[in-house]
Amino acid sequence: MLETYFGYFTEDQCKRLKEKLQGKTFLHFDIAYSNECGNCTLIVRTNNTNYSLAEMKEMFISYCISELADA
Repeated sequence: MLETYFGYFTEDQCKRLKEKLQGKTFLHFDIAYSNECGNCTLIVRTNNTNYSLAEMKEMFISYCISELADA
């Protein structure tokens, strides 16, 4: 499993990101978050180990930008 972290976000932002990104792309992102005193860290995971952590991060960021552009 590959796992990376992005932060800091509000809990509402994390909930919205999870709704929009859960299971997306061929990497089938698993989105979670950890709330520490109101500062949430977004956790992005995938079971697809055919790619490096750097490639997973790049795909995640690219997909987020694409979703933002379509909004």
